[in-house]
Order: sequence, then C-alpha cells, then structure tokens
Amino acid sequence: MTDIHTHILPGIDDGAKDVGMSIAMLKEMKKQGVDIVYATPHYYPTETVDEFLKRRNTAYNTLMTALNDIDKSQVPEVRLGAEVYYNHFLLKNPDFKKLTYQDWNCVLLEMPWERWNDQVLDDVEVLGRAFGVEIVLAHLERYYDMTDKKHLKRVLKFGYHVQMNAEYLVNEKTRKNALKLYKKNKVEFVASDAHNMHHRRPNLGEAMSILEENRK
Repeated sequence: MTDIHTHILPGIDDGAKDVGMSIAMLKEMKKQGVDIVYATPHYYPTETVDEFLKRRNTAYNTLMTALNDIDKSQVPEVRLGAEVYYNHFLLKNPDFKKLTYQDWNCVLLEMPWERWNDQVLDDVEVLGRAFGVEIVLAHLERYYDMTDKKHLKRVLKFGYHVQMNAEYLVNEKTRKNALKLYKKNKVEFVASDAHNMHHRRPNLGEAMSILEENRK
C-alpha cells in the first residue's frame, strides 16, 4: 500500500514537529500496511522552488539519519514529493517540474481556498500540458461546500487524478458520500494527509479496510 500525501518530514511545515513525531507516524503507517510513503510538504509561491527543495532535502536527510538507528522493517520506504498550492504564476515558473513526485512525473496540486472561477480552472487545465506532467488534485472533498457544483463537475472531467483524504471515509458523517465518489470512479487515490499522531493521524489502513468491507 502506498500513501501519496503526507506531512511526515520534521519541522518543515505544519506536519511532524520533530524527528520523534516523524518516526512515530512512520511506524504507525507500517503497522497499517503502508509500504511506501511520499513525503509531500507544502510548497507556497512565497519562496523559490530551489529554496523549498533545499529545505525539504535538509528535513529529509535529518529523518534518514535518525532512521539509521532503528530497524528498517518497522517503517515504510520514504520517497519525496510536494503539495503545491495553486497560483496563477505557476504557469510562468520554469522550475515547476522540479516539484514532481520522486520516480513519478506527477505533481500534487492543492486548489485555492476560495470560490473558484473559470480562470483558475483554465490554469489547472493548461498547467499539466504546459510542463508535460500529470496532476493529482489533493483532497478534492474539501471544496464541495465552497465552490459551484459546475466547477467541480468541470474538474472531474479534466482527466486528472483525484485524491481523497482517508478521514472522509473514516468519519461516519461523511462516509456515505465518500463511498459514492469512490464507487463512481470520481476518486483514484485515497491518502492519509497525515500531519501528526493526534487529530490528523495516519489512518490510511482504516480507510482501506472500510473500502474493502463495502466491496462485499
């Protein structure tokens, strides 16, 4: 099992605050059956891509050094990525392609936290083609109550990958709608978007068990 959206790198964003938290999260993920985890810290256009990558690599190297002291069978393989916040100027950023997942020519894109308009959706459609990359739209369920349904329908017709957070399945209040989206093939990936061991904990294993139960 692979988790494509997590915030496990220590001290780089609002995810794991230190190496101890990172390792605790990784151990829990492994217990749940996760074999590969992508570390996808937030990237915002307030810094250059190279500045971000330098910070990410520092956090990654810190974590890898700490993992040398534990049994590697206790944690998943860690690969790198980024959760890229949408901005119109991404289209003009020559370094955008550096934000792809490790070993996968794809970018995890976080949509804006505001009512979408046609310009935003035009940009998203062009972005993948302009840089020759695939796009995964992060936690699309979060936008259902904040934008027009016509815009959501347009997004689902893009042909891009769509990721849903595991919590949407785990939460009994939203599970029915989550299962509906999944069964209608509106969602391709479920990921934990784990930030810590408390209110945003690793839960992909629990979500996948729910999916398995509802396939019967």
